[in-house]
Amino acid sequence: MCFLCPYGSHLDKSEKNKFELLKEQHQQQYKALDKLGIKRVLMDMNVNISNDSEYMKEKEIRQNEIKQWYINVENDLKLNKENSKYWMFHKYFNLDK
Repeated sequence: MCFLCPYGSHLDKSEKNKFELLKEQHQQQYKALDKLGIKRVLMDMNVNISNDSEYMKEKEIRQNEIKQWYINVENDLKLNKENSKYWMFHKYFNLDK
């Protein structure tokens, strides 16, 4: 298992996930997550790194941005239907409301 790979980390139900352990045990490798863009991916996947308070604040902001994007896309789809630039995503939304 690659210590930097985020694949499946959103499914990890262990007491501490591998990124929390990485922060505790290998600070330099943990810092590489930011440089490689992996922290952003983890935020998008809603993965907690509870021992990093700054990350958790940024994750909450990012999750709110994602929720707002979904709201905006759904509203655009309802308003513009087939003419929406998001029409390819219409099957993921309940537009009957």
